[in-house]
Amino acid sequence: MTQGFAHSDILSCYKEEQEEDTDNHVYARAEVTGKGVSDTLRDIINEWFAARARIRQMLPPGPPRAAWDGFEAGFVSLHLVLPRYRLQEVLGGEYLTVPVEI
Repeated sequence: MTQGFAHSDILSCYKEEQEEDTDNHVYARAEVTGKGVSDTLRDIINEWFAARARIRQMLPPGPPRAAWDGFEAGFVSLHLVLPRYRLQEVLGGEYLTVPVEI
C-alpha cells in the first residue's frame, strides 16, 4: 500500500463510518484478515507511520525532505478542512468555505 492510499483510508474512515459505508479498503481488509474494523484501521495507521518514517529516512535533509513534508502536511490539511470528510465533527472548528481547485 502506498502512503497516499493509507492517508485516504485513514482520513475517510470517520465519514464512511458515519454514512455506514462498508464498501471500502478498511472493511475489505478486515474481512480478508479476520480482524475487527478497529484493529484493521489501527494496523493501517501503524503501517502509515512506518512508511512515513521510511520515506523521511530515505530523503536527505533539506529541500527534498521539506518538499515531502510540505506535500504531506497539505494533503492532511486539505482533508481536515473539506466538509466532505466531516472531520470537524470530531475536531471541532470551521470548514473551508471558499472553492478549492483540486
